Amino acid sequence: MCVEDNNIWTSGEFIMQRFEDAQDTDMYMASDKINHMIVDRIVPESDDIVTVLGCHDQFVRIVKGSDVLHETAVDGSVSALMRYDTQEQPENSFMDDSTATQLIYGTEDGLIGQLLVGRNSVQRGYAVQDPSRRGAITSMCSSDLTHDGIADLLVGRDDGSFEIYGFDMSPIPQVQYEKDFGESVTSVTTGHILSMKNEDVLLATYSGKIMCVTDDEETTIVRVDDNESEKESKKAEASLQARVAEHKEQQQRRIQTLREEIADVEAQVARAQERYQRLSTANIAVKSQFTIKSRLKLLPDEACYVLSVEVQSPIDTIMLQSDVSVILMDNESSSAIVSQTTSSSNSGNGNGGDDDVKQPHGGGAGGAFGNSIGPNGVAGEEDNNELLATFRCQQQTNRVEIKLRTMEGKFGVLNVYVIPQITPKSCQKVSFQIKPLSLHEKVHKDAIQEELQTRALNTMKLTGSFSISQIHSFVDVCLPDVPPRVTSESVSMWFRSTFLGTILACEYKQGSATFVSDSFSALSIIKEIITKEMTKRKLHVSYQLDLKDRSVFDFLALLKPKLEYHVDLNRKHELITPLREIQQHEDDVSFLSDELRGILANAASIQEQVKQAPLHVQFLQSVLSDLFLDVDKLKGGRAAADRMGSLLAALSEYDMDAIHTIFQEVLN
Repeated sequence: MCVEDNNIWTSGEFIMQRFEDAQDTDMYMASDKINHMIVDRIVPESDDIVTVLGCHDQFVRIVKGSDVLHETAVDGSVSALMRYDTQEQPENSFMDDSTATQLIYGTEDGLIGQLLVGRNSVQRGYAVQDPSRRGAITSMCSSDLTHDGIADLLVGRDDGSFEIYGFDMSPIPQVQYEKDFGESVTSVTTGHILSMKNEDVLLATYSGKIMCVTDDEETTIVRVDDNESEKESKKAEASLQARVAEHKEQQQRRIQTLREEIADVEAQVARAQERYQRLSTANIAVKSQFTIKSRLKLLPDEACYVLSVEVQSPIDTIMLQSDVSVILMDNESSSAIVSQTTSSSNSGNGNGGDDDVKQPHGGGAGGAFGNSIGPNGVAGEEDNNELLATFRCQQQTNRVEIKLRTMEGKFGVLNVYVIPQITPKSCQKVSFQIKPLSLHEKVHKDAIQEELQTRALNTMKLTGSFSISQIHSFVDVCLPDVPPRVTSESVSMWFRSTFLGTILACEYKQGSATFVSDSFSALSIIKEIITKEMTKRKLHVSYQLDLKDRSVFDFLALLKPKLEYHVDLNRKHELITPLREIQQHEDDVSFLSDELRGILANAASIQEQVKQAPLHVQFLQSVLSDLFLDVDKLKGGRAAADRMGSLLAALSEYDMDAIHTIFQEVLN
């Protein structure tokens, strides 16, 4: 909410409204969720106040009244916005128009970007993305902390990190200071808090802590004029030292008083807990006494999700349960002890042997890897515990991150049970929907324009007696980041697979829909789910398929480097033992090749990767097996059952020539 004079601007989940003198004056409904809003005079040479909306659909919209002045696509879902003002511009600035207003935006993927707002257009400036894919940006502000005339950029993130970006070396902001506070930073601002000389940084965190970052060693400042006599300077210095000593003594007394008050409160809490335990020995507390901040975010660079759970109290235990196959990834930053239970189907957990490959359970559509969709739109109920894992925190931490990878083709629910270190013990559950094409990220058309023009694309057209809201709801079942409602007569969306880089385009309106992809599996999954939903609602639909055989071999070409990586990893792992024997008998191993010396130097890392390799190999096998079944299904053949054994044998040997031959036989 923003207030100026007799005007109030409010922003809900989708709607922005302006009230003037308590009367509803303007309203704008966004096509996707509004994550952040600022109100300012940002259009050059205009006194009009406009609203800037950062939306989940990767757009920044500038709204005047009830109309959109500018709509600019950015690289990610916008989570924070700010106006950037500075006395001087960095050298080689991106600004061609000196009158343009600078907007800085932050995204849920951790990207920091610049928009230049002119009188009639909006241009994109720099975009800074840390390769480590840090947390979502929650708050930003600017201040000239270095006193060089150029305002520095202060950024707080939901993973607890805080950074100060400067423009001393480049027109693109670079990190000059960073600190990890261990819990989400919810707000950042500056002001004279502890020092009258320099501005301090004030931060608020999710648990309610208020922290101040300052660069002054002393908080008491005495100004001495340059023309004072030496005697007066010495007197001022002595006065300063006396005041500093007095200030420190006062601080110590205050600290001691606070410690005594805290000890008294802790004693009262302990007595209250003891009374409660005596009264509630035969009863169970049912009212939760804590709140959870949780998020399941896709990491495109790693083709996996990161689950973040944050509580205002230290976390004791987190349990994960899912009815679909989920692979837990290795997370070096987590100190929690992980206990995982193998499901009866041995799928998705990486604990099974060869039978896991012979009886696949996750991935594509149809057949052994099929979408097992129950009557309520939930994955098959033969075994509702495809994943059972417990994380026990060994250190005092309010925030835990867990990396996991879903297996495309099924949809279900990931349940997260959180138990903090509070008395009485209580637990809360948070649920996340896992969608069939969960490893696809939503992108702008410009990002996949080259692929749309150069790749062999398969097309699936649907016609029937469905409304646009109905077909939109079916697409929402399949894909992530789909807006919950339709605000136009037609919809166009584009997606990219974060695992292989295949693309998917969706365009639909009332009575017709077109899906274009270079992946047979993506089209097969969409076709099966839409067919089930249409049948459930007794709606008629007809399909027209235009399939390109070349797209199958392009898919295999994308998969080949990942299979070859594991072949090379196994080869290196087998060489570690004999190379170490040579190292024990030879003082100098310089006669070995650079590759062999590299294997020796990185032996620990190779062995650690080999421990995780079965999970990734099983995932690759499921992707390839799904493709085989989907090709056979869309081609209307019946060769899958006869040739599956040969395909699995070729997969176990990493024989790409044999795999190509098998697919060629199915296509013919």
